[in-house]
Amino acid sequence: MQQSAHLYGAWGRGGAPTGTGFGTGPHMVHLRPRLPSRPHVDLTDVLAHAARDADSVPGMEAQVPWQFRRASALEAGLLEGLGDTDQQWILVTCRCTRGDQTQERAFTAVQRYLLSLAVAGVEATWIGSGFPPELDLHLGADDGGALLGVIRIDL
Repeated sequence: MQQSAHLYGAWGRGGAPTGTGFGTGPHMVHLRPRLPSRPHVDLTDVLAHAARDADSVPGMEAQVPWQFRRASALEAGLLEGLGDTDQQWILVTCRCTRGDQTQERAFTAVQRYLLSLAVAGVEATWIGSGFPPELDLHLGADDGGALLGVIRIDL
């Protein structure tokens, strides 16, 4: 009987907490969901490392068709309506067609980029739609490819 009490701990056999409450038993651990303070990082180095991580998608040849680049002042001004003013914008473009495997690999590269930023402690958000038409017109003159989305980096 003592063994079964030890195995069930504070939950008991019926699946409901017993004793004085959840997390008060000798074998219970109280978790406090609190994020650690973000260490100071050099954003330029972090972005370069994230781009290298993104470019290592399996199955791609030496020249990848996607590009991660910081938004110019004009592009950032067009994107200001999508967030606060204390942020950086990364444009993600790709020379690929919709439904192409290259586009799927480009989205894998975006995931790797975001993961690399998260590991470095940089908060970032992917935005894949809802851009001002002026941004598409501005990018249409550039030869970098079609806009897949933007990454908003909160500073």
